[in-house]
Order: sequence, then structure tokens, then C-alpha cells
Amino acid sequence: MFSLPRFLRPLVLLLAAAFALAGCIVVDDFAEYWDKGFIDHCVNDIMSTGEGSRNGKPRNKTMLMRSLRVGNHTFLMVRERPSDTGGSLILYQIEDGQYVAYRLNESKREDFLRDYPDSGVILTSETATIPKLTADSVSLLAQIADDSSYWMESRRERYNPARKKDCIQTLY
Repeated sequence: MFSLPRFLRPLVLLLAAAFALAGCIVVDDFAEYWDKGFIDHCVNDIMSTGEGSRNGKPRNKTMLMRSLRVGNHTFLMVRERPSDTGGSLILYQIEDGQYVAYRLNESKREDFLRDYPDSGVILTSETATIPKLTADSVSLLAQIADDSSYWMESRRERYNPARKKDCIQTLY
């Protein structure tokens, strides 16, 4: 098996993180919405031990995740460390026994800027950043989530292969 030299490992991790951020939503502060979230153990397992993990071991043992219902959609809030106030936001759904995650469609950037000029969302070439989750930004998320043209499937995995009882099967 091929092993990277120790000095190259941080660079490879940095590149992998940059690739993973493409089309993602960054939130600087989840505010009170973190406490409004719920834990879906199967989704958390997928994100901790799924794609990108090493030999089925968790990628980051301190990573915290909570699911948040926004309108008719579910987003995963991800914090890298318990002390973080913000992190990443990932749109997902459970469809036919599959966890399906979505990323932003980069080709909708100009449409978003035109249609939502006063949104407060900061767009870069890789991310959309919401400074703080508020009632207004959550309402905007619901509108954007309702428009499938803003989203591209980024990941699909079996939702509950171990048939765990503590997984949320139906979110509606």
C-alpha cells in the first residue's frame, strides 16, 4: 500500500478540505439554531465514518453534527470543534433508504446575486457564507432549498445499513 511522506500529509489534507468546500455553505454563527437542531445518529455516522474516513474510523472525533428542519428540507449543521460557534451547512434528504447530500450549484451564483442582492450572504468562488443564522437567513435557506436548480447531488450512501433503532427514518 502506498503511503505519503509525512511532510506531504498536511498539504493533501488541505487540498481535500478545499475540494470538499466547493459549493458549500459556511455559517459563522449558528446562534440559537444549533439548539433547535436534532441528532440523527445514522447521518452522523455517515459523515463521521463514510466517504473520506480512513479504514472506517471516524475522520474527526470532536466533530459535532445536528440536523435542522428548514421548511420542507433538512440541513446538517457541522462544527469541527465544540468551541466553534459556526461551521458548515449541508442540505440533505433521506430518499429510498439512501442519504443524499447536495451542494450548491455554482452556475447559479449570478442568479442568486441578481435575485437576492440584499441577502447578507457573502459569496466567494468556493463558498457561500452566512454570517449568522437568523430568522431572515433561515427563511432565505427555505426559499433556496425549494428551488432544485440551486442544488447538485454530491453524495449518496445507504442511510441505515445496520438497521439501528436510533435513526430518524422519516423527517416529515
